Amino acid sequence: MSTRIAGEVIPGAPIRAEDLNRIVDGLARRFQVTTGPGLRATMGANGLFLALTGVATEWIFPARIVRVIKANPNASPTTPDFPDNISYEVKVIGEGGASILPIQPSFGRPVKNVDATFTKIYPAAVGAFCFILRDRDSNGAIVPKLILFSGGSDGETVLHELCS
Repeated sequence: MSTRIAGEVIPGAPIRAEDLNRIVDGLARRFQVTTGPGLRATMGANGLFLALTGVATEWIFPARIVRVIKANPNASPTTPDFPDNISYEVKVIGEGGASILPIQPSFGRPVKNVDATFTKIYPAAVGAFCFILRDRDSNGAIVPKLILFSGGSDGETVLHELCS
């Protein structure tokens, strides 16, 4: 003798829209995600997708490098140099041509501190995708910070030289 659960479909009975709707509603409640300001959740074919909204668009901007700026104006923009000698002109994507220059990476630079005084790097390529982060200093003024990806043409890479 089998026990039936309330609302269970009996084999051979016609399928009704209200039965299917009850299944869909139950699944929707099971996968419902509560989000707060600046966060969006979407259930898709590949699972749950979480995305930053609102807040992120006010503080993080997609951008592209439009020019490599070297301390020595006669130096090639693609040759390796010390990090302090390399900065960039960056243009925010979709912001009516807003450019920031000169700016050095706050994030994604492969060498820092003492290493930066004796280790040369290849600059990121013109056209490389990056981000501008709007930070605030202790006085509340907005300070742009450049975020580069590590390595490849979209980021800076270390020059490796053989020692004698």
